[in-house]
Amino acid sequence: MPIDYRLVRAVSKIKKRKGRLKRSPRWLYPFAIERKYKKELLNFVNDLQKDFNDTIGKFLDYMINQQKIDLPRRDAWTDDVDKLVEILSLKYDKLAKERYSAMTVNLGKSISKLNLEQWRKVTQSVFGIDLVNYEPWIGEMLKSFSKENVALIKSIKDKSLTNLEASIQRKIRTGTRVEVLQKEIKEEFNTTKSRARLIARDQIGKLNGQLTQLRQQEAGINSYIWRTALDERVRDEHEEREGQEFNWNDPPEGGHPGEDYQCRCYAEPNFNDIELPVGFKEI
Repeated sequence: MPIDYRLVRAVSKIKKRKGRLKRSPRWLYPFAIERKYKKELLNFVNDLQKDFNDTIGKFLDYMINQQKIDLPRRDAWTDDVDKLVEILSLKYDKLAKERYSAMTVNLGKSISKLNLEQWRKVTQSVFGIDLVNYEPWIGEMLKSFSKENVALIKSIKDKSLTNLEASIQRKIRTGTRVEVLQKEIKEEFNTTKSRARLIARDQIGKLNGQLTQLRQQEAGINSYIWRTALDERVRDEHEEREGQEFNWNDPPEGGHPGEDYQCRCYAEPNFNDIELPVGFKEI
């Protein structure tokens, strides 16, 4: 990464005057954006659940009765299940592409905006200057975030429908009662909602962490201090890293803050390791 001479000059002046730089403000996690994303994903799952119950769930009695009839193909109802699942799958693939492609791009922009505000808050507090530069990489990064998340949204649907289709067909053949099947459908969608919540938390933290890293490296910062969310949800290995210094080019096990699954930690920029480049002269 190129050196940002505005930062080098600011660090040099403060060190000459005060010695060591003061600690930067806390880098806030985008909790409100995470809640918004969770709500969107839960709406997706709720709609899928309703459609599943309306198109397949209400015909469970019919399927069970057909299985009991002594006919050459008494399991012909399985063809109907296959077709209905295929129709649902295509419908929600289209929905994910049309509705959630734009939504995830806007979500990424919101994360980037908040992250940028945090970066500006830090540099203004420590140096009294704004280190934000032109960021030509941001567009492709947000497109990649959107593409990955649309794929994850589709995977929520795929896993639910695959599990339910296989389970319903297997259990109707073995004489399972309709009440048991209805309970299983509800439990499957409860599991899907939990997975949706985890995806939202994980993806928001990952993008936030990646933006933090890129913006610090763009400014010529080579290392950071690991900071946790300081609550009971912090995993033990991350709690042990609180206050420790790490290099951006040498990630610890599990990755930098935000990279590990559902990580809410953040990287406090280490301005104190910035040194004047050879031949640098203040103007």
